[in-house]
Amino acid sequence: MRFHSNSRQYLQVAFGVAFAAATVVGSAALKGGVAAADEGLRGVFPNSVPKSLTDDTFEDLPESLNSWSEETQATLEALYAGKLDAAGQREKLAELDGQLAALGEAADSSDFAESRVTLLTLKGRLERRAALAKAVLGALGADPGSKKSLASLVAAIETVEADDAEAAATSVRKVLDQLDAKSPAASEKIWEAAIPYYVNYNVRVTAGEQLVREVVKESRVEERPVRDYFMGTRIVGRSTTATDIDFDLVDNPNVAEFAVRVKGNVKSRTTGYNPKATLFTSGNHYFEARKKVRFDGYRFEWDDSTISVNANNNTYGARTKFSGGLFGKLSEKIAVKEARKRRGRSEAFSRRRVRENVLPEFDAEVNEQLGENNRELAEEVRPRFEKVGLQPETIALSTSNRALVASARILGDGELAGSRPLEFTLPADAAVVQLHESAVNNGIDRIGLAGKELTETELRKTLADFATQLVGKEVTIDPPEEEDGSKFVFAKQDPIRVKFENGELVATLRTGLKREGEKDIPEQQVTVPLAYSVDGDQVKVARGTVKVSAKGGLAVAAVLRRRIQQSIPEERTREAKLELEKDDGSTITLDIESIHMIDGWFAMMIRK
Repeated sequence: MRFHSNSRQYLQVAFGVAFAAATVVGSAALKGGVAAADEGLRGVFPNSVPKSLTDDTFEDLPESLNSWSEETQATLEALYAGKLDAAGQREKLAELDGQLAALGEAADSSDFAESRVTLLTLKGRLERRAALAKAVLGALGADPGSKKSLASLVAAIETVEADDAEAAATSVRKVLDQLDAKSPAASEKIWEAAIPYYVNYNVRVTAGEQLVREVVKESRVEERPVRDYFMGTRIVGRSTTATDIDFDLVDNPNVAEFAVRVKGNVKSRTTGYNPKATLFTSGNHYFEARKKVRFDGYRFEWDDSTISVNANNNTYGARTKFSGGLFGKLSEKIAVKEARKRRGRSEAFSRRRVRENVLPEFDAEVNEQLGENNRELAEEVRPRFEKVGLQPETIALSTSNRALVASARILGDGELAGSRPLEFTLPADAAVVQLHESAVNNGIDRIGLAGKELTETELRKTLADFATQLVGKEVTIDPPEEEDGSKFVFAKQDPIRVKFENGELVATLRTGLKREGEKDIPEQQVTVPLAYSVDGDQVKVARGTVKVSAKGGLAVAAVLRRRIQQSIPEERTREAKLELEKDDGSTITLDIESIHMIDGWFAMMIRK
């Protein structure tokens, strides 16, 4: 999917210059086009390996991968040296593909379990560069005249890789728009091959069918009187209906599809009165009702319900006018025998009654719930997200008979989104929630901290108010234990940025400090690493070393460092559990099994 902020303007410009461009395209292609395509990445990619792919990136690899490391670094150096033509560059990219495949195998191997975060981080960085290089070569082949724009795009993307700043993301989007307008053929190649690593979904939830069923399942037991009439017999008694409600996922690559399913058992004890005999019957009937439902992320749609019934009646006794007399037992046996002859018609009658009692009620209840869900989405949920600027730009859902996958892309004009998500082996009773750093940073931009002066109490209240608007119920954050009246003075751009890398959440704050009665501290860049881990039934958050840029001197940096350390404890713990409220008002407890922060992604596995 493309993003056109000024599509009409670009089209007008394109048509306006079309005639003039046509007169020079032929000669340009002959004079410089072939050379540009033949040069490939020269003049487009930097002439040295990017910092995030230099030797430092390879230092933490296991010794057993030394040979792979040396070969891969040699491939990168040759690719970035600017000495190879396009054919030579493609050869090096083919080598890099093989090296990436070997790295992926190592990351999946239990032999390298302790180094998995490092391996996947490096794999993501290499994959993005390889995809970008292939996309550029394809774009130059489609339009050699796009070289200058492609060089600007690569430079902007490398800035994003080095420092996920708002200005860098805006530059990428600006160049993409320009490329769309000036060179659609080249743009198409870029969108197809490279942009999935930079404007992909940035929120993803994958839930196993067993867990989904556990969350929605419900059981009921209801007793009802029986008052009916069948073939001249008045029937009275009581029935008990036990139902289990859950659903089955249905294969659908385009939307989430599932069948709401109610399995039930109706047990009855009835007495039938007719002029000849009083009959005692037990019923044991099984039914299954189903309704197909589809959800595209915006609205539920559904089909009419269906039901199947298996009825079983057993007339086990009778009473006649001869009961208690000489022929009483014989008359009762005859009455039971005659009743059993009509068992087929009796069970057909019972099937019809179960169908008439269950299906309309099931249909009405599910339809009402789905209709209420649609109303809440349209009138409450989406308006909340729109109000804070976090409505998804697009949503994608799919289901298989094993899992449900929901993905969303949260970004606005001038913003980027996710890369390809991490892959997990998903148990049937588990779910993985993945959040890309772009979603977090795009959300932080909506809070409105840029250029603000806030005490710590005001800052916490601002964050709580934003969360309250987002979730639709009050969220509170405890005030600080001490407050001296000083104010954080946040930068006008990128006041807070978050990165998920190497197993840590790394928060970068650009802020100064305005102090009462003391000299103000100028704006500093403060880096706070937080390591999350699951230890038994606890989630631990350990704060690493707080680093301050020291603009204005070491003493000034020390003051701000102490202030940040006071606000963020060295270690915190919380119970590794989540409570989810079900539609019937009950709650289900889920265990947080693991937390990962790898190559821009935060991933949390929860399990029943």
